[in-house]
Amino acid sequence: MKQEPIIEHAFQLLITDFSNSNTLMNLDSVIKSLFEKYIFQFSNELELSIEIGRISKLEATSQIYDIRTATMDFIHSTGSGIGRIIKQYLQQTGNSFNDIIGKKTIELFGPTANYFSLSPDQKNTVFEDIVFSCSLQSYKYQAIRTRVSQSGKKLVQLAAGISVYMIATSLKSIQPIGSNTDYLGVLSAIGSKANGGISTAMGLPNCVSMADFVCGSVMRDKQESFW
Repeated sequence: MKQEPIIEHAFQLLITDFSNSNTLMNLDSVIKSLFEKYIFQFSNELELSIEIGRISKLEATSQIYDIRTATMDFIHSTGSGIGRIIKQYLQQTGNSFNDIIGKKTIELFGPTANYFSLSPDQKNTVFEDIVFSCSLQSYKYQAIRTRVSQSGKKLVQLAAGISVYMIATSLKSIQPIGSNTDYLGVLSAIGSKANGGISTAMGLPNCVSMADFVCGSVMRDKQESFW
């Protein structure tokens, strides 16, 4: 089904905004590809909903603009209202990105859990729960998620993941690493058993990269149970 001009225009604005953000922030290509995937799925979901009469064309357009607003607010959250809310919540959660990951590992998998011993799906559970907890701090975005399709929700969560990672890694001056396995041996050796096996000493690299964190937070098969 060919999209209506107003719907096609709304989607084009969303794609253009993300493209401009990607150029400005130099986001990882994996994040960019995943965003494009969910845009395509979101478009198909809206087309089907219109075709079967579940929503009107006006409602579909409204959903696209809501998603555009939410994703851009999250991606450009530094210094904004939602950014301050997330930062305040994260500061109450841990002293650094590594500290937050370690504490969430213990919260979800028990006091003896070691982040580096978790399966990929379990690590994604940690990432997803952190992003979900942060996004819940804003009633505005909770409201948006209740009225958009599954892929629309994932677009918001993807943008929220970018925001959470940037804010969390700015809590302390530590540099991100290329992947979450680069410093596996080092961090495992000096990690604190009391914090999910992760050391939070100053100067250490982050225990996970932005791409692993952001993409992992939307990759779980049971992701819809949170949204």
